[in-house]
Amino acid sequence: MAHSREETITSCEGDLIVICNALADYADILDELLRNDRERLGFCRALQYERMRDRCRKISAGLQEKTGYDRNAVIEKCRKRA
Repeated sequence: MAHSREETITSCEGDLIVICNALADYADILDELLRNDRERLGFCRALQYERMRDRCRKISAGLQEKTGYDRNAVIEKCRKRA
């Protein structure tokens, strides 16, 4: 039986921001998939994708909190420039 252990991984802030954005984007993709194809996915796969989506959002939020990065503020700033 595998035991869960917590390890420290050293990374630069820029890489953590990329990971944060990738997780948030993937959660959005899963949302869209669930909205458009829930019946085709079936109950078990839809449930699996919902859990994965929620976990991605939780990890992304934690990284944002720990790094001081605000993804929504960055997106809004970009929209204003566009």
